Amino acid sequence: MEIEAAQMDERINTRAAEAITREEYLKKYDGKMKVTIYWITKDVSKITRIRERFGIENYTSVNGETPAEISDEDIELLRETEKRGFIQIRFKPE
Repeated sequence: MEIEAAQMDERINTRAAEAITREEYLKKYDGKMKVTIYWITKDVSKITRIRERFGIENYTSVNGETPAEISDEDIELLRETEKRGFIQIRFKPE
């Protein structure tokens, strides 16, 4: 059990050492967060309105996902859209 705890602490410390600050993130990604949108709703009019509001391109994969870059100002509203059950926000590694 102690060995597992030590390994967990080591992983946490390694990730913390590799993390970047918010300022570095914003500079690197120009104030936009890369996300993948999974469309829960199948209502075309709702999907169109969401795409227009957040500037999401008109592409959906066979898995029902769309890559997007969302500005920091819009991320809270996008989360509200997720809470209402229209989408699911997924964070996929690059």
